Amino acid sequence: VAEAMAALEREGPSSQARYMHPQDLEGFKRMFLPMFGGSGEERAKETFGANITREKLLAMPAQQFYERIMAQGDELRRLVPDQKTTTQVLGSVREGELVHIVFRTVVENDGRKTQGVDVQTMRPLGNTWKLALKMTGLDTSPIEADIPDR
Repeated sequence: VAEAMAALEREGPSSQARYMHPQDLEGFKRMFLPMFGGSGEERAKETFGANITREKLLAMPAQQFYERIMAQGDELRRLVPDQKTTTQVLGSVREGELVHIVFRTVVENDGRKTQGVDVQTMRPLGNTWKLALKMTGLDTSPIEADIPDR
């Protein structure tokens, strides 16, 4: 979790794809794919490029699909370059094959500090662990922000 959170801080949300379990990446793709069909074709071109087709979207590896969607968050992250985030693992709880990691995140920006406690579920893959898709706070609407000029 600490490595994934450090990558999130350095690179943005799309970095999380390489830490996620393939099963969860596939689930993410199945959940979001319908947004890009029919009336969502223009959104697909904005997200995946002008040459994207339904066939190309279906054939796209789930990790790449996740990275391309979450790249919008990477752009937002770059708008707040002086934000500092630290993560501290507080403990873990095992549930069958899953392990739930409890961690505290502290975000500092312009002299203000906010903190919260969250849980990240990990799923085994071979001899390592991968992030499970977090459904809490997952919004299926397009990512938008109103960030004033600095």
